[in-house]
Amino acid sequence: MTVLRDAANILDISEYDLLHQAYQHWYGKPASCAQLNRAFSDYLSTEQPPHWARHYALQVITGYEAERHAKCKCLGLLWLMLWHFKARPADRNIVLIA
Repeated sequence: MTVLRDAANILDISEYDLLHQAYQHWYGKPASCAQLNRAFSDYLSTEQPPHWARHYALQVITGYEAERHAKCKCLGLLWLMLWHFKARPADRNIVLIA
């Protein structure tokens, strides 16, 4: 899979729509239909996205991976806290301070 396809899957949009977003992000203005069609046609024939689209796709993927890592870390810490609490002997007096 290419980075463009991976990023499009993450955002749940088509690769064509991702190219459109990437162009606008890079150049600060929407692409014309001719520019977008040419870029998409070149991408389909070579499977190499334009530099601006690759850059945008990598940002999407990096952000997604960072978010997934943060969620996994939080869930892991929660699991450890619950396991530690459950592993304590039942005869101890536990005082929770809010």
